[in-house]
Amino acid sequence: DFFEGKSTVLIKDGKILEGNLKKEKYTSDELLELLRGNGAFSISEVEFAVLEPSGELNVLLKKESQPLTAKDIGLKVPNKKEPQTVIMDGNILDEPLSAGGHNRAWLHSELEKLGVVIEN
Repeated sequence: DFFEGKSTVLIKDGKILEGNLKKEKYTSDELLELLRGNGAFSISEVEFAVLEPSGELNVLLKKESQPLTAKDIGLKVPNKKEPQTVIMDGNILDEPLSAGGHNRAWLHSELEKLGVVIEN
């Protein structure tokens, strides 16, 4: 199926599909190695695994084996924003500073905390 560009399911509902494994010419040891590379150290942790035409194995862990998320425990986490450059070539850039909800006084205060001295 590699040449046809089709994905092949190797594990479904936590069970190895032996026929598909043989068809793709993979051994159980090779499958286990690929699983470990995806953070699954036991087949019992895997709900679904698919071999992509590129040779990459994509793995969906069983719910109880997936890492706990903030959503799982009802926490609301603010989105991260990309960092903004507020000083370039020694000049303070007011636009990105104000876009982040800050002003020059705040910037001077933060730099002072870090021991940075700004020359006028």
